[in-house]
Amino acid sequence: MRTHLTISALVFLMSARTIHLIVGSLIDNTAKTQKLTKGDLTTVFERVDGDSELAVLNNSMADMKDTLTDIVRAISESSDAISSAASQMNRASQQMSGSANEQAASAQEISSAIEDIAKSIQQNSKEKEKNR
Repeated sequence: MRTHLTISALVFLMSARTIHLIVGSLIDNTAKTQKLTKGDLTTVFERVDGDSELAVLNNSMADMKDTLTDIVRAISESSDAISSAASQMNRASQQMSGSANEQAASAQEISSAIEDIAKSIQQNSKEKEKNR
């Protein structure tokens, strides 16, 4: 009878310890997952060796966090590249605008000069006709 009580006590203690480890792992992963859902990508999921459901779950969470970190990094790099391209386009647009303004001013000067030449030619023609 005493042996049965001792064995029962040992089984109970081992079961309690196992349940504590399982529940503790689930609570830890839940807390880390909640941080992750709030955007905290500094959360660390330690990889666990084994084929148990908890090991697979923990390692899957670590993989998911790594993937999210990679996605956020790629988006950030793309955003920086887009911002840089937009700045370059803005500078090019300003240069083109300046060039267009310069060309318009030059065209206006040429037009004005041609008008002056045309007037001068007309005056010379009129004077020659008067002198005839």
